[in-house]
Order: sequence, then structure tokens, then C-alpha cells
Amino acid sequence: MVSNDVVMNTVKRMLSSGVDDDTIRMTLKGINLKDTEIDNFINEAKGVSSEKSSEASSPAVPEPEEHLEEADIEEAEEESERTPADVKKELEAVSQEQAAQHTTTHQLLDEHKDKIDTVEKNVTGLHKKIDSTPKLSPETIAKIDVLDTRMSALEKEISETKANTIALQELMKKILETNKKTLIKLEK
Repeated sequence: MVSNDVVMNTVKRMLSSGVDDDTIRMTLKGINLKDTEIDNFINEAKGVSSEKSSEASSPAVPEPEEHLEEADIEEAEEESERTPADVKKELEAVSQEQAAQHTTTHQLLDEHKDKIDTVEKNVTGLHKKIDSTPKLSPETIAKIDVLDTRMSALEKEISETKANTIALQELMKKILETNKKTLIKLEK
């Protein structure tokens, strides 16, 4: 759906360019607006109240040209050169652009929804795996702690035994050397 502001601005431009009401109606029907909506846009653009109330609305008073900025003047000149066909093309382009943005937004939302669903399934799977793992009882944890303590003690004893074995080997080598020297002296 085309923005009401865009349609209103376009209708105002068309009226200021001297486009007749029938051409404006045909252009607005081209973007699938209802007759009542078209009448409301035209009446509002002309400054006529779309509601039938006892209060009459005053038509919009254009600003004096001395207050207009150069950009506004250039824009007004460009708008006055536009034809109804140009306005219709512009409205169709805006409509197509908004439809494309709408479609793209929905596609992105669908992709994100799929990603979120995948993440949710993965998290649910992890929760199931965590819940299904056997939990260790306090008794089992106590036994593991005792085994750990015993293993540490055994490691210390093995280290001491290894050191003692190395010391004994060194001592035995020295004794053998001494015996060898003594024998050599006795033989001489």
C-alpha cells in the first residue's frame, strides 16, 4: 500500500500543475484506491473538508514567494513540468518499491525465524543430553577423592624408591671400583 503522505503530495502537485480531476482519479485508481479514498484525497488537496460538518475549513494559503527558499522554488518548477503520466509512473514506482521492501522484509523475517528455530532445537537437544548424563552420587565422589589421595601417595613413594635405587647403583659402582683397585694392588 502506498503511503497516504506520498499520495497526498502527488495529488497536490497534480492540482498545482493544472491536471484535471478525472485524470487524477484515473491515476489513483491505477494504484487500487477506492472512489471514496480518491474523493477524500482530492478534496483535502483542494483544501475542502472531506467530512460534511457545520464548520467550513479554510483553504490552504500559499506562502508568499519571498519566504520560499531557492530549493523550494526549483522543486516547484520541476513539479510544474510533470505530466499526469509522470505522476502515475512515480506512484507505480513507489508502490513497486514498497512492495519489494515488504517482500524482502518478510523473507528476512522468515530466514531469521528458521535460524531461531534451529538454535532452539539445538539448545533443546543439549538440555536433553545434559539431563540424560548419569549424575555422580556423593559416595562416588568421596571414593574418587580417596583414590586420588592414594595415587598421590603412591607417586611420592615411587619417586623416593627411584631415588634410592639410583643412589644404591652409584654406591655399588664405587664399591666395585674400590675392590678392583684393591685387587690390582694386591697382585702387584
